Amino acid sequence: MRKLICLCLAAAVMLGVFSGCQETPAEPIVIGKDNALMIEAAKATPAAEAVGMSLSEQYGIPSELMLALTGADGKLNITADAAIDTPENPFPILRIKAGEFDQETVSRFWDVLVGDTPLLEWDPIQTKADIEETILYYKQVQAGVMGSVVEPEEAQTYIDELEEQYKSAPESKERIPADGTLRQKKKRVGDNVDAARYYGVEANAEDYSMAFSAANNPDNNEPIVIIDYDDKGNITGGFDLPVRRAAQISWFRNDTPGSHCGGIGSVLSWQTDSLPGEAEGILNMTPREAVDRVEALLSDLKLGELFEVSVLCLVNNSDESTGVDGGVDEPTAYAYSVECSRMAAGSPCASSRYVSGSGANTRDVYSPAPYWAYEHFEIRLDDSGIFSVRWESPLDILETVTEETALLPFSEIEAILNKMLLVMYEPEAKNEHLHGVDIHIDRAELGLWRVAERGTFDTGLLVPVWNFYGTYTERSEGYSYTQNKLFMTINAIDGSIIDPDLGY
Repeated sequence: MRKLICLCLAAAVMLGVFSGCQETPAEPIVIGKDNALMIEAAKATPAAEAVGMSLSEQYGIPSELMLALTGADGKLNITADAAIDTPENPFPILRIKAGEFDQETVSRFWDVLVGDTPLLEWDPIQTKADIEETILYYKQVQAGVMGSVVEPEEAQTYIDELEEQYKSAPESKERIPADGTLRQKKKRVGDNVDAARYYGVEANAEDYSMAFSAANNPDNNEPIVIIDYDDKGNITGGFDLPVRRAAQISWFRNDTPGSHCGGIGSVLSWQTDSLPGEAEGILNMTPREAVDRVEALLSDLKLGELFEVSVLCLVNNSDESTGVDGGVDEPTAYAYSVECSRMAAGSPCASSRYVSGSGANTRDVYSPAPYWAYEHFEIRLDDSGIFSVRWESPLDILETVTEETALLPFSEIEAILNKMLLVMYEPEAKNEHLHGVDIHIDRAELGLWRVAERGTFDTGLLVPVWNFYGTYTERSEGYSYTQNKLFMTINAIDGSIIDPDLGY
């Protein structure tokens, strides 16, 4: 039998312990921070001699960060050779909420990106031919000739369900031409075909060479969980729909080699007309040309004053991990991934490139806070032009809490960074299975970042923070793994540590 459980996760109560920032402790996660104290600190009047100074002059911010630390009895090595990105306009504190896309915005994206290309509304209904193809797949899995996350002994269950669906499936279906109009759609959770609703559009070319989608937030304000039981009361599976705020517009075409490039890639300077050495002979577009094209697109989308280019990375179609044999696939295609950051009241938001959002994990309905994605605007392109655009979790600015904030001197931020890097990463380096952990910080950035507000999930604050990015490498016997990472987020007003995954 099935049992439908709708859970209300008292988010407001749980978020009562989530708030701004206070004194940095000796532990990496801070609970019970006080926004009111942080805002008062932000309102401190600058010294008379600071009037007319740039932020760098006022707070002693250098042009680069250099450091070398060791810990965990030599197993942890931390270095920094990082350019420091410091905007020179004063930073505000802003109250914001999760936004959505209106029809005007969606239509503008459709007109610029899709244009006259005929797209069809996506139809989830499977024809008999579709089901026959899926049944064949599971029979191959069952026979052991096809790899799958489904075990061969489990395949028959899927085959039985598909054969039942086949009885009522249509022979064919008529695809409807799409025009980018937002329509109310239903979210299905298990057998509940109308668990929640949202406004969106999903369309693709008949040959799937291009796709466009827009989806606003589902209307469920409580997690929905459906748990399946067998006749003996044992849990056999289930479905869920967490509470999420992650509206998104995306457009993609896959008719170019660059569209097969994945990963985050390596950060490059875009103020150059020189090709990255590793891409020579494969990619002809320079970083400067790539940024020019992105800025032209932002202008066409009427977003030129709302977003500016913040990070440019080179991505390829090889496997970046290094295994026991030390080998990687040689890239055959390169592309640029360009992140654009929102300008809020004249100040840039910090890059969210290495984190997705705060609160619950995408699939974790039991988390004490719902999931709220950080705003992310990414454009990918190669010699053929732009082939991917994705804008997730737009923000609506509700009010200005303070127009200009007082910040800590950078010397204090640096002291906190040195201390907390060891606190946060020594336990990992002491893992007996690792030979060592290498951390290299290659970028430091001052920008606005979203933090949770006490007693509410639907609004938050944008506050100035210092973000420190770089590469994290684990080494063990015959194996190393390197990933790009946001190492630390420090509140620039009071020096407290913000956990981006928690949102405070």
